[in-house]
Amino acid sequence: MLNPVLRREIQTSLRNWKVYAAILFYVACLVGVAAVGFWAEIYNSYDFSFNPGTINELYAVMAIMQLLLIIIVVPAITGGSINGEKERQTFDLMLVSRMKPFSIVAGKLLAGIAVVIIMIIASAPVFALTIQFGGASVKDVLLLMFYFMFSAVCLGSVSILFSALIKKSAVSMVLVYVLCGFLTFGTLIVFILYADYYWMMTGGYPAVWLYKLIMGINPLVSVSAVIDSQINIGLADIFALSYSFGREISYSNIWGGHIIFMVLLSAVSLSFAAKAIDPVRNKRVKKHR
Repeated sequence: MLNPVLRREIQTSLRNWKVYAAILFYVACLVGVAAVGFWAEIYNSYDFSFNPGTINELYAVMAIMQLLLIIIVVPAITGGSINGEKERQTFDLMLVSRMKPFSIVAGKLLAGIAVVIIMIIASAPVFALTIQFGGASVKDVLLLMFYFMFSAVCLGSVSILFSALIKKSAVSMVLVYVLCGFLTFGTLIVFILYADYYWMMTGGYPAVWLYKLIMGINPLVSVSAVIDSQINIGLADIFALSYSFGREISYSNIWGGHIIFMVLLSAVSLSFAAKAIDPVRNKRVKKHR
């Protein structure tokens, strides 16, 4: 049986033209990146022709663009799922139904992620251009799409948690964006500063396991590692800035560790979100206080 919250959200959201406009804009951004890449390669070539050897770089750029779009879109869709219902004074109606708190949270997550998954699937033909020119394979494109969907679910789970804990939807969205910014760019800055400090104090470099542990929670480095495992263009080295540490570092297990991190983070976020909206549990907590 389909989750009632999911069924209601799908019936209402898919009737709104703004959803289709958002999907069109999302795909248009990726098509624009691909078109600019093709045009730049043809314009800069000697005989105004396209070199298929550069398709891997275009594949990497589109993948990074896709990740950044997901980071922007997912909190905007799911960041106000719970507190938005409270602001519209419809949240109590869901609580008095027979649905359990986890069903409400899961329904809200699936409803928000459904639109994002449609966007990701709609972008697959753009990435399929690389197959035509001998770049990534069909298996590589499918793996990348799966990775993006997994990232969307994880980010959506965190957004649902913030939405359940914070009363104002605007505040919860901002906090999710701050967290995403820290995971994407803050971890890089923190480790670079730590590596410089470690080098000044000891004359050496931090342990590789510590580097991989910190970079394992960075979505930008992780998706770069996925791309490198497919087409091996050294993208992870560029984003992880490993050359500034004076040595080569293998990234073969970073994206696998990031998958584990996303699974754990999603499970914890949904569990705490369900507890946060449980009226029975909240009533017991107030009594003990």
